[in-house]
Amino acid sequence: MTENIYKINVNVHIEAFDEGALILRMPDRNIFQFNLTALKVLELTDGIHDVKEISSVIAKDYHISQEEAVEDVLVLYNHLLDQKIIEQVN
Repeated sequence: MTENIYKINVNVHIEAFDEGALILRMPDRNIFQFNLTALKVLELTDGIHDVKEISSVIAKDYHISQEEAVEDVLVLYNHLLDQKIIEQVN
């Protein structure tokens, strides 16, 4: 699972602010609010970098283990997939 690559769904608009981000899913106009950590993950979710690479950045930036970062990113990605905010590339 750490080799999976994701990208932001084209029908999603992200607006960043000081405490995190608001995400608007255009087809149904649902709004989601995310914290700064989730925003950082979303910023790295570019359709190029895999879960392992993104987790490495999160582990370094937040001073946590690689294993904890992978687990956190995968939990977030599962939520984002369920909400159709991201989609898998590979």
